[in-house]
Amino acid sequence: MKGKVFIFPKQTSTDYVSLTPINITKPLEKVSVCLRSFSDLIHTYSHFSLATPGMGSAFYFYESSFSSSVYINQDSTTFMTGGEPFDWRHTCVTWDSDNGVVQIWINGKLYPRRVCMKGSSIAAKTSVVLGQKQDSFEGQSSLCGHLLE
Repeated sequence: MKGKVFIFPKQTSTDYVSLTPINITKPLEKVSVCLRSFSDLIHTYSHFSLATPGMGSAFYFYESSFSSSVYINQDSTTFMTGGEPFDWRHTCVTWDSDNGVVQIWINGKLYPRRVCMKGSSIAAKTSVVLGQKQDSFEGQSSLCGHLLE
């Protein structure tokens, strides 16, 4: 999807991008997601949401003005990232089940690592939504209104 841009022109619960991952045959034990975004929202908004049939919050992350949170199998960790409103942000999030380490980079800056869901895995059957958090498999709920590149 390199070079693709999605514009969410207004805050609604119906504007989002839905992706269907293919070729995932085993549970996920490592996840890496990188994207660029721009938002003028001052409230919390979700960039990426991965759900499984039994877990609406299998892997997702969201940002607010001063922090970013990562959820893995409904457990979470928060990073105090501070915000630069009205500027593009390049965000990368990684998780490794072997040691539970969650890392987040914003605009190339690595924040202190956290540990979350060590030894866990995410089911192989997944649905992905960009721009909102899913409450259930192939579902959506949270509002958004930002631009992803």
